[in-house]
Amino acid sequence: MSDDYYIETSEMTDIDEMMALLDWYGLYDLAGECDRIKHLNRLSPAGAKSRYPTALLLFAAIATRVTTSRVKTSKRLKDPLTWQRLGAVWAARPETEGMPFPEAPPTRDQVDQFVEAVTCQRKKNGARIQNVDWHALLQERFQRTSMDQAQVMGNLVPREVVDWTNPSMSNTVIGDGCVVAPFSGVKKMVDPVTRDTVVIGSRAVNKTKNARISTAFSDLTEDDKLDLSGLNMTSMLTPTEHGWVILATGYAPRAELWSALELFGSIAARAGGGVENLLYDGVMTGWPLDHIAGRHGARVFNKSSAHSAKRRKAGAEDKNTSPATSVRHQADDLIDQLKSDNRYRVLSAELNADKNTKLSESAIRTFNNVLNKAAAVDLHRSGAALPLGISVYRSTSAGAVTGSRNQEHHEGYEIVRSHFRYFKSVEHDGTEGVCQHHLFTDDGALHSVESDGTYLVKTATARSISSTRRAHTNGSPEPRFGTDELWEIPCENGDFTIATSWDPDPTLHTPDSTNHSTADPVLNDLRPISRADGQAYADIANYRNHAESWNAWFKSRLRTKGSRAATLSLDSQLFDYLSAACVRNAISWARWYAS
Repeated sequence: MSDDYYIETSEMTDIDEMMALLDWYGLYDLAGECDRIKHLNRLSPAGAKSRYPTALLLFAAIATRVTTSRVKTSKRLKDPLTWQRLGAVWAARPETEGMPFPEAPPTRDQVDQFVEAVTCQRKKNGARIQNVDWHALLQERFQRTSMDQAQVMGNLVPREVVDWTNPSMSNTVIGDGCVVAPFSGVKKMVDPVTRDTVVIGSRAVNKTKNARISTAFSDLTEDDKLDLSGLNMTSMLTPTEHGWVILATGYAPRAELWSALELFGSIAARAGGGVENLLYDGVMTGWPLDHIAGRHGARVFNKSSAHSAKRRKAGAEDKNTSPATSVRHQADDLIDQLKSDNRYRVLSAELNADKNTKLSESAIRTFNNVLNKAAAVDLHRSGAALPLGISVYRSTSAGAVTGSRNQEHHEGYEIVRSHFRYFKSVEHDGTEGVCQHHLFTDDGALHSVESDGTYLVKTATARSISSTRRAHTNGSPEPRFGTDELWEIPCENGDFTIATSWDPDPTLHTPDSTNHSTADPVLNDLRPISRADGQAYADIANYRNHAESWNAWFKSRLRTKGSRAATLSLDSQLFDYLSAACVRNAISWARWYAS
């Protein structure tokens, strides 16, 4: 990317983080919104006013993500030296002018009651009073504050010219999901014989009354996360020279895609064109790329989707006789040939010297992995023209990133059964006369393709010279964007260029939409920087590690150090996640201010 970012990794002490949080201007913005929420959701016309300012109660609640628990926070705040240092920070803030710092910190019960009031979990006559969507209101204020912070720190500032062949890190948003296991493994079940409700896994004496049962779960089946259970938290951030700025947090009740699109749409609208790039995993594929580019003028950088279809069994007939299916079968045959090479037969004989000994399933899997890796290395190093539907890459792990401490220590390769599409045929005047090229997209890259007598092989890969954003109205009151690309295609008779223009469909579909089509599937899959660009792609893709590191940091600040959620209810967990985002933003703000 065009910006060389170094993220500070040295950790601050607990008291340093607390002081940074109390000195963060965003805390006081959020405190004002907390007062509004409590007013809108008040249980009675009047009530006893707390002797603690809202900002201080909110600080004590958020500081739980510094110490990992309310008990530890209360203990730390009771330390006279800690409270004295925090008092000095409080006195220096312009928002606290005329507000004396209390002699003692709020108790744990007072903080718990404050959080219950803000998250609308208080009850009257046994019924929960929830007149407002507290999370939407607090999230709206948090996103506005975070966007202001990011832009003051130099990120997400709109630029006149956007060129995705050299994407700007300071105009990049990174997103990810984070499944947090439930606080408790206790479950309620119906006895199949007695039909009574029974509690399983609780050590409570009165299991019916006192069992602590988690109620917050995401439906993870749509994302094929069948081995996980819990709440799928979602977030967006932008990495700066002084640390992350978390821009938005939320959760996915069902498929992660819908929450991610909602968060990104809100962020992009606030940035006013300052968001140019989104780094996300394979959740973002197909029509979401159209929507993000067409509505928000941003490109998604991730791996192009690979084939999920099962491979054809050897000798089996296939009723699908389309050209694409035929080419995929040829690609399968190529892999089979690689595996049956004499070198690998020798290796197999050495591995299984005793002809009467059958290899275990795990040994066979390991052996097949060796074959795949060896074949991938040979293919990549040979520079041979690969068939459509087969792509071989160096790994995009940390060891492949420019400047990484692990760079060149080892090489990893992988074979991808990639998607391909016919684009068009073009002619150009070369040194030997008119030259014709058949162009296909394969795994996000543009290739010139020829037949070698057996396979359709990729003989040349185009390079994107420019990829710029184009704004247009098209008669719509909503903003619309397109992209214009210029590609250079190598040819032995003289390189040539072609231009493409993409007008993506900006429609934001819903989970209930029946037609999730794209405006142009070929241009939707074509990336200005694809995996075929090697190091350039690896350097971009690995910035997504920031999102994974943020999620790991959040889990480390839970009471159980990441193994389980710190609280039971959905509202409490959403508050925990938002609190962690506030702590991170406060740390980044303190580092930036100190610089």
